[in-house]
Amino acid sequence: GKSLDSVPSGIPADTEKLDLRSTGLAILSE
Repeated sequence: GKSLDSVPSGIPADTEKLDLRSTGLAILSE
């Protein structure tokens, strides 16, 4: 995603979503 304006840190929304999903999967797998 290129909605950088909506992300203060400048990280694309798509990247943030992938990071959150990976973190969620890691927590669930423990």
